[in-house]
Amino acid sequence: MWAPELELLDQLCGGDLSLAVCQRLFSSREQFLRAARGLAASGHIHVVDGAGNEVEPWRWDELRFQSQEAAEASAAWNLSITPAGIAYFSRGPA
Repeated sequence: MWAPELELLDQLCGGDLSLAVCQRLFSSREQFLRAARGLAASGHIHVVDGAGNEVEPWRWDELRFQSQEAAEASAAWNLSITPAGIAYFSRGPA
């Protein structure tokens, strides 16, 4: 069985996925957010909004709050793998 981070990269190789779908690969919301931030910081993934624009990392804090406004804003967000993420996944972790 792969680590959830590798499973996430594998799934994203097939195309962008909603945050809700990606979160199901992890045991908790906090684990998902930590992993997503780490993968984004390493340049392997990024978050895009419903229009396909990259979501700035500081806006990720909206994901931690359960307000109706934050939930609606992030509902259209997707994770997208980057070329660096594809290369990393293709060769495997060192």
